Amino acid sequence: MLLTRQNLAAILIGCCSVVSTLQAQPIKPELDFKNDYLEDQRTLFSTAWNAARQDQITYSQRLAKKLTHYPLYPDLEAEWLAYRPREARFQEALAFVNTHAGTTAANTVKQAYLKKSLQYRRWHWYEQFGDTQQMPAEARCRYAMTLLNSKGRFAEGVDHARKLWAFGRSQPSQCDPLFKRLLASGDLGEEHILVRLNLALSAGQKRLSKYLLGKLPEATQTTAKEVWQFRFAHETPLADDTLSSPLTSRLLPSMLEHLARRDSHATASRYLKLVQQGKLPDSEALRRLIARYVFLSDRADSYHLLRQLNPPHLDADISDWLLRVAVREQEWQVIADLSQALIEQHGIESLSDKQRYWRGHALQELGDPVAAHQQWLALAQERSFYGFMSADLTGLEYHLNHQAIDVDDIELQELASLKGIKRLREWLLLGEPHKANLEWILVKDTLSQRQRLTAARLAEVWHEPNLAIQATIAARYWNDIALRFPLHYRHEIGDVTTDLSVDDSLVMSLARQESAFNEKARSPVGALGLMQLMPSTARSIAKTLGMKISSATLLDGDTNITLGSHYLDTLVTRYAGNTVLAAAAYNAGPYRVDQWLEEAQNCQRIDTWIESIPYNETRQYVQNVLTYRVIYNKLMGRPARLMQASEIMLGAAPVLASMAEQPSEKTNL
Repeated sequence: MLLTRQNLAAILIGCCSVVSTLQAQPIKPELDFKNDYLEDQRTLFSTAWNAARQDQITYSQRLAKKLTHYPLYPDLEAEWLAYRPREARFQEALAFVNTHAGTTAANTVKQAYLKKSLQYRRWHWYEQFGDTQQMPAEARCRYAMTLLNSKGRFAEGVDHARKLWAFGRSQPSQCDPLFKRLLASGDLGEEHILVRLNLALSAGQKRLSKYLLGKLPEATQTTAKEVWQFRFAHETPLADDTLSSPLTSRLLPSMLEHLARRDSHATASRYLKLVQQGKLPDSEALRRLIARYVFLSDRADSYHLLRQLNPPHLDADISDWLLRVAVREQEWQVIADLSQALIEQHGIESLSDKQRYWRGHALQELGDPVAAHQQWLALAQERSFYGFMSADLTGLEYHLNHQAIDVDDIELQELASLKGIKRLREWLLLGEPHKANLEWILVKDTLSQRQRLTAARLAEVWHEPNLAIQATIAARYWNDIALRFPLHYRHEIGDVTTDLSVDDSLVMSLARQESAFNEKARSPVGALGLMQLMPSTARSIAKTLGMKISSATLLDGDTNITLGSHYLDTLVTRYAGNTVLAAAAYNAGPYRVDQWLEEAQNCQRIDTWIESIPYNETRQYVQNVLTYRVIYNKLMGRPARLMQASEIMLGAAPVLASMAEQPSEKTNL
């Protein structure tokens, strides 16, 4: 088989064109992903590896005699070394880790010795194989005590102890002897006590903070007790003199945070007044802390205080909160002033797509439609949510700005022959996506920028869309749209959505956002599979479909697509065909979206509603899904639109629900 630039484009990129054809190169086994000379060895390795993991070491070693040249042979050795780590093999294990550094095999050995080092307190193992700063707290306290008692390592022990001490909650009882010793010796002094007291007060730790009060010198205890009383006895006021005292100034973050939680607007005014009077030092961090609670207060007049809290250099976080409050309240002059201040301070190129988009609206509302149109015309050239919104406002076509990664067959073959890439390929073919992902994390750091780009193209050759997406991220290359938005599972999704009210491009966009097409994906909160379904949600949907499922079946792509598509369909129906609200509910849950809708203004524009979503994750999620839907429709050669006509205004959605069900009546924005 010959792999040329021309047929690579035809097979893998589809609608996206690529430059001139290169001379054909014979494909090597590393590129022929499914059929090659390693198939028999792969089967034998799987048997030997599973035997080793079941502690059948002798049997595994006997099978492995025929695998010494197989790319994953070191992983068998790693399993043997990891079986009952012991001192007699410590040097052998250390040499193995050094020899195979940057592989999952080395990590297997390291993790085994790290685990046993904690169990048997063999700190020299941990020092060789891991970062002692990452030990569990109880083990680290014992380790620090060992250092204090070791010749020439006292300072290291003190350093560990101080880092363990600077924690706002109680540490394990194993740390008590360590802290008592250093408190007695003065190595944990007044400043260290105040640091921890501040953290404990912020965390609301009443008993711990009271204990720390008793460790302060008598001269500072009186003021500190006033602070403590204020923090835990809500009726106790905090006088300005106490708030601005030298001692309290070191506890300001916790005090101001507590005040801001109770009344953010009063706290902001008080802080600004004390700063103006010279009683408090001005601080960017404190302004940002208070501003966050002002923003979260969800009050209509918040933008007044946010403008005052925005320091001269225009803090990025406060500026974003100010913009979002001003958008929600339609304070167009505030938006215009903010964007102008940013331009004057940092230049017009410093404005984000979001700031440029809303600056256009501000100019429009303030009577300068020509300037607004020019703002949106420029932004419409961008491939982003705000760029596509601007294209709708100006009547322009969406710009994907596609630029395919340009690599040749020789580069693909050279990369595929690297040891780390061979190992990655074998894990994929063995059906071990978790191990493959760990291998990629390790190998990508050894690759050049050019090799990372080549890896993205190689992953496409292998039909591994998730790996292709990860490689483009590693290379920070955003313009190869075909690689970043693969048409994977297109036919499976199309078959499922044929009889549903959701289109396949929306489902593909959700799968791309949720898992980047990793059908074995597991989230920290328990969501599973391509569409990241919670098991409880999946069981509910499965029951209505007459399906029996388990956690294992949720990791099957077809099953996950079926359940996820039907769940999305119920959300679209719930919100009268409004896919914007359905996408928000898929991420944050219908209950929260219903709450946000209750708080929304009647007939509010959808772009202002999206901007007002309080959860950063959900707001970005909705914008991504809508943007991805445009991209997928363009890639599939269909008419693309960011939103339907019935979705432009929130209040219009129920009225126009019947229109949303008839594709012939849908129009572009």
